[in-house]
Amino acid sequence: MALYVAPSPTRPDPVLHPSYFTSSLYTESLRNDIKLLTSTFRTRFLQDTAKPAFPLFKDIWSSHGWKWIHLRVLNDKSRERSQHVTCRLLIENIVQSEDALTQAAALFALYSFYNTQPNDTTPSLWQLSYIPITTDDLIHIYSLPERLQAPNLRSARLSVLYILRQMDIKQTFLLLPESRTSPHSPTNLPRERYVPQGDVLLSEAPVAKKRGRPTKNEKTKRLRAHIGDLDGWLDQTEQLVETSSGATTLNPLDDYKRSKLALLSLIDPPDAGLSEGQVVIANANAQVLDRLKEARTLLSDGDTTMVPRDGTGGIERVENALQDMARGSGRGVLSLLDGSGQR
Repeated sequence: MALYVAPSPTRPDPVLHPSYFTSSLYTESLRNDIKLLTSTFRTRFLQDTAKPAFPLFKDIWSSHGWKWIHLRVLNDKSRERSQHVTCRLLIENIVQSEDALTQAAALFALYSFYNTQPNDTTPSLWQLSYIPITTDDLIHIYSLPERLQAPNLRSARLSVLYILRQMDIKQTFLLLPESRTSPHSPTNLPRERYVPQGDVLLSEAPVAKKRGRPTKNEKTKRLRAHIGDLDGWLDQTEQLVETSSGATTLNPLDDYKRSKLALLSLIDPPDAGLSEGQVVIANANAQVLDRLKEARTLLSDGDTTMVPRDGTGGIERVENALQDMARGSGRGVLSLLDGSGQR
């Protein structure tokens, strides 16, 4: 029996998946390229409006590398998707741009892209026979010459009229229903969004809690989350001191004192005599003292010997602060930070 050497398997050529051309990786880059192409044409055309518009655009088209655009993908399915998406984004630039000269440049790009498709290659490449377009977008494109009536835009207007005439003769467009019916597929571009590695997309849907003991991985995630929350809280409440340059930053204690003084100056001005604000402050101090006594009774079960009676802290100091306020010194518990109540 004769033995033959088995042929080695050949690796298939790498092919871009059709979904790549509807993803943000392709659509965002192409939008930027279209914007650069149209803005470059607009800038150079306005520098010398006597030059023919379309020959100038062809030079920019070639210098920016657009002449190689049809060779980026050869697979039929991927090529079909890329051709449709590219035409759709060019039409989008025509419709959404506010400047008429930028719209004309996008129309030049659409015309060049469609008419430079290779048709004599071996093997043959898939070709776009018609450009799908909604009726309202087509009306907007055919009204472009009316927006190029300025004398310095005459060259661009003549080129637009010629291109529209040629597209009409060749029946380039495939009409779709109005844009409000969303006739394109996919409806919006990009359909897929690329998320860089390491970024986290938070879901609004509640996550069901698993039964049983948490795994080591879950414990680690919870610990990291708690540490992150703690770090955030510390960043918000960090007490910053005066810097070497003499600039000071917000200190929570100083901020509290300023807010307290501002409030007291509003409800109890120093030169207002006996005011309604003094009555409110006195009642608030009495309520605070009563609540502290109730809490002491509950915690000590009626045994008040556990509370220090030297006047250095606790309820004894609050009582002393209220006595000082009655003699016209301080504002009771609001003046504890200022030393009120100490004996």
